[in-house]
Amino acid sequence: MAESVPGFSARISAAFCAVVLLLLLAGCNQRGAETERPFEEGVRPEIVSLTPKKPVKIVLKRTSKGLYSWELRGDDVEGIIDADRRLRRYLSGEDGDEKGRTGEGGLQK
Repeated sequence: MAESVPGFSARISAAFCAVVLLLLLAGCNQRGAETERPFEEGVRPEIVSLTPKKPVKIVLKRTSKGLYSWELRGDDVEGIIDADRRLRRYLSGEDGDEKGRTGEGGLQK
């Protein structure tokens, strides 16, 4: 039957080529499963440099009467207050048994 119509095979092959060409072009234009997203730069955690805390400097003085006084220096206010509290406790004799007795010397106010 295909031989009975003149130019039939040429039309079928031309139609077949046109369909294949359309399918190829349609396939090239589709993005498939991927959706286009704008480029996003990944957020990297920055390198954190930690500087060690400077210690509280304590200048302890003892008078000729056996009394103690001190100077506290440093950048950390909480550290200075804590050091002052510990020195007062230590030198007043509250923790004397644990850290060593301070003797008869008192605390100069």
